[in-house]
Amino acid sequence: MDGRVRLESFRDPGVIARHPGLTAEACEQALQLVGSDGRIWSGAAAIARALRLRPALAPLGWLYAVPGVRQLLDAGYALVARNRFRLPGEACADDACRLHRRVP
Repeated sequence: MDGRVRLESFRDPGVIARHPGLTAEACEQALQLVGSDGRIWSGAAAIARALRLRPALAPLGWLYAVPGVRQLLDAGYALVARNRFRLPGEACADDACRLHRRVP
């Protein structure tokens, strides 16, 4: 990776097709980071990898490799991801998030 990250919505036409191995299902579950070589990181691992691209933030990204920290960060990410549409905020003022809520 060259140190740059481009944010794309997997819902935009052609995004999934441009990245072999990326699926809509995986994107629904967690943030996905696709490297320039096509490697895919998901969830907390994607965040850690993105942090490692910036020299000032790289130490935070390397914490993911510390035994025990990875499991803690993965569990925290999963908790937030499962409840992201229940979190307070103005992100879905037009009720669009209602369309993406999962039924337990």
